[in-house]
Amino acid sequence: MGTLARGGGVPYAGWIEFGGTITGPKATNTRPFVKQGRYLFPSAEQERKPVMDTLGREVERLIKKAGLG
Repeated sequence: MGTLARGGGVPYAGWIEFGGTITGPKATNTRPFVKQGRYLFPSAEQERKPVMDTLGREVERLIKKAGLG
């Protein structure tokens, strides 16, 4: 699982992003579940196309530079 999905080791990052129920010895916290996420995942999805376009161009440039294409 990638760092974004794990929340970089931040406790409760998944709960903050997606919601659900956390139970523990002192409390139960419920947050409405949002399948697509609230903060990080929508932002990352919005930038997916520009990032993939740039990545594709750079890979092509490196292939040509290496004399393979």
